[in-house]
Amino acid sequence: MFWQRLFAAQSCRVVMTGRDLTKVQAKAEKMGRKRTQVLTLACDISRREHVQHLEKEISAHRGAMQILINNASVARAVNSSDMPEEL
Repeated sequence: MFWQRLFAAQSCRVVMTGRDLTKVQAKAEKMGRKRTQVLTLACDISRREHVQHLEKEISAHRGAMQILINNASVARAVNSSDMPEEL
């Protein structure tokens, strides 16, 4: 949660994702107490369709992504929409 708090403190629009939406929402709620609006979405980045849906949802709610921090230890350095199937 270090990065989320850091960006929220700078008035950045924060999106938090994870496979377990309940856990993600619980973490976001802690940030919400500090008057930070956090968008929470479920996403398993090992599934291409989840990543494509995530990209659409973020664009619809927040506009273009400017910073992406992946803490899942799975993604490669490629555009999320160009992510290979075998990932």
